[in-house]
Amino acid sequence: MSILAILVAAVAAFAVGSLWYSPYFLGKPWARLASVDMKGMGIVRVTVAPFLCFVIVAYVLSMILASMGAYSGWQGAEGGFWVWLGFVLPFTAMKVFYESRSIWLVTIDLAYYLLALMVMGAILAAW
Repeated sequence: MSILAILVAAVAAFAVGSLWYSPYFLGKPWARLASVDMKGMGIVRVTVAPFLCFVIVAYVLSMILASMGAYSGWQGAEGGFWVWLGFVLPFTAMKVFYESRSIWLVTIDLAYYLLALMVMGAILAAW
């Protein structure tokens, strides 16, 4: 487990999220579906808090990948997929059932979580 790899993976997830939720990709439909005013979000809310969360995710994912024996980018991406399928997808999908969230909103988030976990996994395992 490399601290540098964890930080690079966190930065990568942050970068992917910045593009994913940008107004040029899925930011506008996401904001409309989530009833969020993108202009009213403070700098800490959009940068510091998510980055700290990504560091935690990268750390835990690196521990999971190490226990799986994942030592290539492909194995890391595959590990990210399994984490997404086994933990993220079921818990996030419950938001549709119990909180009456829009399936489109949840789909936008789920697709991002999948991509972020696979990118992070690839970086962490290949490092």
